[in-house]
Amino acid sequence: MAGLVPYLVPFEALRAFAGSKDPNACMKIETMWKREIAEEPGVEGALRRICMGGGAGGSGGGGEDGAAYVWALEILCAHFGQKLPNAAVAAADDEWLMRVVDPVFDAWHIGDFVKMKRLVYGSWPVKIPHAESPRGGSVTAEDVGKALEVMRKGALPRFDREVIQVVGDVRGWLEACAARGAGLVAFYY
Repeated sequence: MAGLVPYLVPFEALRAFAGSKDPNACMKIETMWKREIAEEPGVEGALRRICMGGGAGGSGGGGEDGAAYVWALEILCAHFGQKLPNAAVAAADDEWLMRVVDPVFDAWHIGDFVKMKRLVYGSWPVKIPHAESPRGGSVTAEDVGKALEVMRKGALPRFDREVIQVVGDVRGWLEACAARGAGLVAFYY
């Protein structure tokens, strides 16, 4: 079963790397994440193309090559940010998350800022080619703050335990991101 893997990420650092054409920064990341890069074919090349500004689409439009870019992006998120706890969503079905949890976020009036659909089928903080899998998405630091403002003011209506656990995980991610002025990036695989 698939699940959601969230990262707290300062988007500025990630975006500064993408297109920086800085071979030293790229080599540093390649050295630090050597084992993870070796696990997936094409990740090293995708990482270099992101650094050189070549991850914005074009010939790497999908399939295996697009997936390599997503894996490279996850390495960058781990490098510049930090992985967040995901116990309630580590083995969560994306359809269940969108069908059951997203209406809770809508009822709580944070659906414009945070939704499971946005974290599973959203956009990345840097341009990379599309991949069917893994998938994911992001929430800007600004939207993190807006969602937290609403969450802090109102009590969550009663829901079943599974939903409360997922909402608790998400709130924890948002709190961690807000404390560091960072955005949220999630990968679904």
